[in-house]
Amino acid sequence: MAGGNYRWFADEFSHCWIEGFCLTFIADKPADVVKDALVSSPSAQIIDVEDEDQLFIASLYEAGNGSIMLERGGHAGYMKKIAALLSLDTCIAIIVYFIIGSPKFAYVDNGTLVCGFHIMDPEGREGSSPDILLPQLMAANLLPVDRSAQEWEDEEGEIEEGGESEGIDRVLRTISVAAQLVNVPFERQLLESPRHFMSMADLHISDSEAMSRYIF
Repeated sequence: MAGGNYRWFADEFSHCWIEGFCLTFIADKPADVVKDALVSSPSAQIIDVEDEDQLFIASLYEAGNGSIMLERGGHAGYMKKIAALLSLDTCIAIIVYFIIGSPKFAYVDNGTLVCGFHIMDPEGREGSSPDILLPQLMAANLLPVDRSAQEWEDEEGEIEEGGESEGIDRVLRTISVAAQLVNVPFERQLLESPRHFMSMADLHISDSEAMSRYIF
């Protein structure tokens, strides 16, 4: 499971890496079902087309028996109430890439955080079964962390310039783990045909308790 398999996501979707993104893999729920679930949240709104100048737009894609939600410039999928909504009676895997702060991964099953960690240092894991993904993390070369290598983060947890390439590669390898974990394919052609566009802007603006709203 090498990050190179998804290098196209870094190369062709560079705007996501500049603005930040939240990528959510949803098992066994088609995009139409995900859309209906999000509409039940008063903070999510259907829009006809994507406005490239507007942040917090989530695109929904069909992917195998499940779906993918990619939010540009936001992190709604990483919020507790949205993760609980999307993982109801199923499981989801989330990768959130903040423009400020360390990128994170979360595996949520029916509203419960099973395993979550900072992608740059997965040795500190949280959740009900923090060791459940150890074989996958080791196979993806995310563990063990090489402490003798260059330090990638500064004191605030942000990826320093010298470690940006390594940081992106680790995120891509985590995407590979996430896609296989919930059996939802992540392929370039899938992202060519969004099924729905959702504006999540109100969700980001209305929720003022920043830290408590996140999964971890």
